Amino acid sequence: MNVAANYTHSTAMTTNVSIQHGAIRSTDAMAVQISDLSRAIDLGGLPGELERHTVQQGLAETPVPGVKMFRCDDPTPRAPCVYDPCVVFILQGAKRGYFGTQSFEYGASSFVVFAVPIPMEAEIIAASADEPFLGLALTIDPALIADLQMRIDEEAMPTSRVAETIAISPVDEDMGDTLNRLVATFDNERDAKILGPMITREIFYRVLLGHQGTLLRAAAQRHSHYHRIGHLLKMIQDDCSANYTTAEMASLVSMSKTSLHESFKSITAMTPLQYVKSIRLHRARLLMLSEGMSASAAAYEVGYASSSQFSREFKRLFGLPPRLDAQRAAAGPLV
Repeated sequence: MNVAANYTHSTAMTTNVSIQHGAIRSTDAMAVQISDLSRAIDLGGLPGELERHTVQQGLAETPVPGVKMFRCDDPTPRAPCVYDPCVVFILQGAKRGYFGTQSFEYGASSFVVFAVPIPMEAEIIAASADEPFLGLALTIDPALIADLQMRIDEEAMPTSRVAETIAISPVDEDMGDTLNRLVATFDNERDAKILGPMITREIFYRVLLGHQGTLLRAAAQRHSHYHRIGHLLKMIQDDCSANYTTAEMASLVSMSKTSLHESFKSITAMTPLQYVKSIRLHRARLLMLSEGMSASAAAYEVGYASSSQFSREFKRLFGLPPRLDAQRAAAGPLV
């Protein structure tokens, strides 16, 4: 999970969708699907167990491969961010996300599935030193998802009319038990190495059996538009400096320009060129913050030919020019 710093900068109008008990509800075009939370459980001592391992604020590795933990002690302003393909579990606190024209809230004892790399905006709305915002992020392994799909009876996996972009679900008894066992392995290096991957496999198995599993399956189906767009998003992520035209991108995934534009926007809430720009700016920001690159060097690295154009577009997205943004970023954790 790669998340930008804690700054507010957006003028987009949004429609709020809070997660309350009730039936599955979806935003326009099935972009965000929110499940019935009546099955959400009290996590008991699980947040306290995870807090014991989160010594510092921010995002950190755990002893289990592919699993990260995060903590924040204060609310954060709305800020641009990018979620890599992952499943995020919120154990304590709450967050509000903004995707396209939609906003949605998710909190303790819920989890969110991001099947493709998604630029969006988010803010932490419930966190304190006594009750920090806590959670886990599990990286989605396409090979693991494909293997599980082959082993699960298709009739056992629910279907939905359209694959969403973001799916939010409650943590039920079975998932809660699995999460408790996962966090318990953090105390023993051997358990984390041997049992941890088995438990994460079980977690993805349970995700596939829920309504949000439709999202993972759509991303894995090789001939679906969702899979093709997901493949293109990964190519852009892997080399955001490449200067693809829309026609070239359409050719790469065997789609017409019109079909590419429609499918791309339904999944990412952006046009292909807007997405490339967003990924470039996020990647450049990460290079400046984590590797100490200068703004001009980071701009060149991600494919900008003009430093002044980079600075203008950077300020438009993050609200501050690169130098001031770096100074502000030092004041807060990346979560």
